[in-house]
Amino acid sequence: MGKYSYLIALVITVLLLAGCGGNDEEALSIYMFGDVPRDQEDSIRALIEDELGKLGEELHISIESAQHERILVILAANEGDVYFINEQQAQVFFDPVGLTPLDDRFEAANIEGSEAYTVVNEATGDEELLALPINEDTYFIDELQINLANDMVAFVDKRSEQIELSKDILKVLYEGRP
Repeated sequence: MGKYSYLIALVITVLLLAGCGGNDEEALSIYMFGDVPRDQEDSIRALIEDELGKLGEELHISIESAQHERILVILAANEGDVYFINEQQAQVFFDPVGLTPLDDRFEAANIEGSEAYTVVNEATGDEELLALPINEDTYFIDELQINLANDMVAFVDKRSEQIELSKDILKVLYEGRP
């Protein structure tokens, strides 16, 4: 019986430790997969906090290479709130069911290229903007003088616990204001 008690205690400990891992659920996470240089994390944070105030530890920014498998793992694990993905890869990951409509912050008619990311809501019949095209004219790309070899797409995950703040952050990065 002693061996089994030890084994059960070990399994419970491992499960508890696994449950404690990962990102802080209170933190808002931005994942950028693509051409944005990793050394821009602090500059991106500063742009956001200049408009929205100090977010401190509540904001996690991760800039990573655009590896298909890594993107898939991060999306499946629901690790992020706001995502920036290379346009070519976004076509693979673009699933309207998992994306938050952005119409309350952005006017699709005023965004060049937005038609590729606008879908009709079957329940209401209304068009919904679900993602934004990111290119050299996007505020934070231009402001930080980032050279993009490939355009990107930005979206907010529907599973985010901070949808409104995620949309505000996306608005700041896209237009320079909330």
